[in-house]
Amino acid sequence: APAPKPAAKGRAVLVAAVLLAGGGLAWVATQKARNPAETAPASPATSAAPTVAAMAPPNAAENPAAPAQEAAPAQPPSEAPAGATENLPSGAMVRVVITYPRGAAGATERAAALSAELEQAGLSAGAPFPLSRPVTASSLSYFFREDRAAALRVQELAGERLSQAVPRLGTVEGALPRPGAIEVELSATDTSTGSPSPAPEEAEAPGPEAAELAEPANGATLPLAAAQRGVVLSWRTTAEAQPGCCFVEVVPLGGNTNRRAVFAAYAEAAEQQTVRLSRPGQYAWRILTVSRTAQRYTASPWRHFLVGESTP
Repeated sequence: APAPKPAAKGRAVLVAAVLLAGGGLAWVATQKARNPAETAPASPATSAAPTVAAMAPPNAAENPAAPAQEAAPAQPPSEAPAGATENLPSGAMVRVVITYPRGAAGATERAAALSAELEQAGLSAGAPFPLSRPVTASSLSYFFREDRAAALRVQELAGERLSQAVPRLGTVEGALPRPGAIEVELSATDTSTGSPSPAPEEAEAPGPEAAELAEPANGATLPLAAAQRGVVLSWRTTAEAQPGCCFVEVVPLGGNTNRRAVFAAYAEAAEQQTVRLSRPGQYAWRILTVSRTAQRYTASPWRHFLVGESTP
């Protein structure tokens, strides 16, 4: 057979090269179609200023490119040590208010001594202040039925100074006292004469239902910057509950067993309260639902969350 012409041989080589190159391109295109995530350029990550509301996991519709990660079980939030809130009180945190008659000899010193003794016993007692009206006999009052036991403890710690005082359910007039408030009125002398009069009968009334805590979730971790701007605590109450019915307590968790609240006040809005926390650490919080008419309160269980360190 005659030898192929040079032109025909060149065309054959060119066709083979084109076919080989086309096959390579087709293979690359096939691999790209199979692995789009490997070749797609990564979008630059941007992050807005963190807020407490953003602590919830992202919605699946907002992250369609990572279905496998969202299908995996979420990592549990950073939690406090086991039993972190078990030593916190089930009742309200006690706050003792001490008064004494103005101008009575030695009354200022006796009131200050009692305040110091209560503090050493683990109760919170503010600085005593004088009253202009005369006090003939020392008295001991509480304002919610759940606080009777706390009043009896104050009486025991006070000794002779309140030995003749009978713990009584005080009248609620004007501003609603905080749960756990105990009022001590000291007379001009250390003791009162005569036998104490019996306490009046107290009609029982049902207490309010406990609030259901919502956010932050138990064991949640919050950025320090967001906590400094304000942690929004939220909860749900029954339909009968009205604004101003809920008392908020926030306490730090740590090695000190003598807990003192960093925030304790009636909520400023219905079912939520913003609390600014300046330091990192573990915190516990709860809601005490208050009934003015029944003079009772019901405490929710404690929850805890972590405020993280600041980032550079």
